[in-house]
Amino acid sequence: MCIEHCTGQVEGVHSFYDGEVSRELGYFDPAISPASSSTSAASSSSSTPAASATPAKKLNLVNKARINVPIALHPPQFTAVAQELVRIAHERCASVPCLDEPNTCRINYYTNSGKIGWHYDRVPSLSKEEQRTVTDPVISMSFGNSAEFQYKQRMDDPEESVILESGDVIIFGGPARMIYHMVPRVIKNTTPKGLDLRQFGPGRFNVGYYYN
Repeated sequence: MCIEHCTGQVEGVHSFYDGEVSRELGYFDPAISPASSSTSAASSSSSTPAASATPAKKLNLVNKARINVPIALHPPQFTAVAQELVRIAHERCASVPCLDEPNTCRINYYTNSGKIGWHYDRVPSLSKEEQRTVTDPVISMSFGNSAEFQYKQRMDDPEESVILESGDVIIFGGPARMIYHMVPRVIKNTTPKGLDLRQFGPGRFNVGYYYN
């Protein structure tokens, strides 16, 4: 599990699932009580008591939070939608590979002041050169407030811009898999009527599906 955080107004670490999530399942939930981490540190390194005495770091409030969810924990009906979207994208653009079930769902939450600068969605296990060979698609869904989405193929290219509204989907794969993109702003008070996100506060959710 991965959390990305910066400066802003919401908790950067939060679990969307009940129960303890452990390294045995292949990922780590930073929202677990610090006591469980201290206990494991003490038991695995009894000769270095200082390790278990280290206080847990308190996270700052942020304006963008991220959580990576293994597909095994994700509702299958949502995964089925992602697969169907990839199939449609492949029919419209053959350079986008038509693959089976993605292996990760990444959920980003932006407050109304949330934003992220230029980046590309890299694969952690690959080198910088290997990144550019990846073609497996990313399926990116937007919910809640609208947001401006900018993108370009190379950093020295002029950027293109589009407004993503709630329910919009962007798929980038094939030669466009590693496009540079950013979200410079969230547009307040644009959540559709009937979509109740009050328990999370005003803002935007981006739900992305990944194959690597």
